[in-house]
Amino acid sequence: MSRGGISCSSTAPVDPMTNVFVMVGVPSPAGEKLIRCEGYVAHSRMEGGRCVFGIKIMHVSEEDLPVLDAYIESLEKDKAES
Repeated sequence: MSRGGISCSSTAPVDPMTNVFVMVGVPSPAGEKLIRCEGYVAHSRMEGGRCVFGIKIMHVSEEDLPVLDAYIESLEKDKAES
Protein backbone atom coordinates (compact mmCIF):
# COMPACT_ATOMS: atom_id res chain seq x y z
CA MET A 1 0.00 0.00 0.00
CA SER A 2 1.14 3.50 -0.80
CA ARG A 3 -0.44 6.94 -1.05
CA GLY A 4 -1.18 6.26 -4.71
CA GLY A 5 -2.26 2.65 -4.79
CA ILE A 6 -2.80 -0.81 -3.39
CA SER A 7 -1.49 -4.17 -4.57
CA CYS A 8 -4.10 -6.95 -4.36
CA SER A 9 -4.85 -10.50 -5.43
CA SER A 10 -8.02 -12.46 -6.07
CA THR A 11 -9.09 -15.97 -7.00
CA ALA A 12 -11.30 -14.43 -9.70
CA PRO A 13 -10.03 -12.41 -12.68
CA VAL A 14 -10.33 -8.63 -12.37
CA ASP A 15 -10.53 -6.49 -15.50
CA PRO A 16 -8.28 -3.44 -15.89
CA MET A 17 -10.06 -0.08 -15.67
CA THR A 18 -12.74 -1.49 -13.34
CA ASN A 19 -13.89 1.19 -10.88
CA VAL A 20 -13.63 0.02 -7.28
CA PHE A 21 -14.58 1.13 -3.78
CA VAL A 22 -12.23 -0.40 -1.21
CA MET A 23 -12.22 -0.39 2.57
CA VAL A 24 -8.79 -1.21 4.02
CA GLY A 25 -8.09 -1.80 7.70
CA VAL A 26 -4.89 -0.15 8.92
CA PRO A 27 -3.39 -0.13 12.40
CA SER A 28 -3.45 3.09 14.40
CA PRO A 29 -2.67 3.99 18.03
CA ALA A 30 -6.44 3.87 18.72
CA GLY A 31 -6.83 0.42 17.11
CA GLU A 32 -7.61 -0.68 13.58
CA LYS A 33 -9.23 1.98 11.41
CA LEU A 34 -11.03 1.46 8.10
CA ILE A 35 -9.83 3.64 5.25
CA ARG A 36 -12.41 4.21 2.50
CA CYS A 37 -10.91 4.63 -0.96
CA GLU A 38 -12.17 4.92 -4.51
CA GLY A 39 -10.10 4.14 -7.57
CA TYR A 40 -9.70 1.83 -10.53
CA VAL A 41 -7.81 -1.33 -11.45
CA ALA A 42 -4.68 -0.02 -13.16
CA HIS A 43 -3.30 -3.43 -14.19
CA SER A 44 -4.00 -7.13 -13.68
CA ARG A 45 -2.49 -10.48 -14.65
CA MET A 46 -3.05 -14.13 -13.84
CA GLU A 47 -0.20 -15.64 -11.84
CA GLY A 48 -0.25 -19.14 -10.34
CA GLY A 49 -4.04 -19.42 -10.46
CA ARG A 50 -4.58 -15.99 -8.88
CA CYS A 51 -5.27 -12.59 -10.38
CA VAL A 52 -2.66 -10.10 -9.18
CA PHE A 53 -3.76 -6.51 -9.70
CA GLY A 54 -3.04 -2.95 -8.69
CA ILE A 55 -5.58 -0.34 -7.69
CA LYS A 56 -4.83 3.30 -8.43
CA ILE A 57 -6.35 5.36 -5.58
CA MET A 58 -8.18 8.40 -6.90
CA HIS A 59 -10.01 9.50 -3.73
CA VAL A 60 -9.74 8.87 0.01
CA SER A 61 -12.49 9.94 2.40
CA GLU A 62 -11.51 13.31 3.95
CA GLU A 63 -11.93 11.98 7.49
CA ASP A 64 -9.75 8.94 6.68
CA LEU A 65 -6.91 10.84 5.00
CA PRO A 66 -5.01 11.73 8.22
CA VAL A 67 -5.12 8.07 9.34
CA LEU A 68 -3.85 6.89 5.95
CA ASP A 69 -1.08 9.50 5.93
CA ALA A 70 0.06 8.48 9.42
CA TYR A 71 0.08 4.80 8.41
CA ILE A 72 2.06 5.43 5.21
CA GLU A 73 4.56 7.59 7.14
CA SER A 74 5.05 4.73 9.64
CA LEU A 75 5.71 2.30 6.76
CA GLU A 76 8.23 4.68 5.19
CA LYS A 77 9.95 5.19 8.55
CA ASP A 78 10.18 1.42 9.14
CA LYS A 79 11.62 0.92 5.64
CA ALA A 80 14.22 3.68 6.15
CA GLU A 81 15.32 2.16 9.46
CA SER A 82 15.86 -1.32 8.02
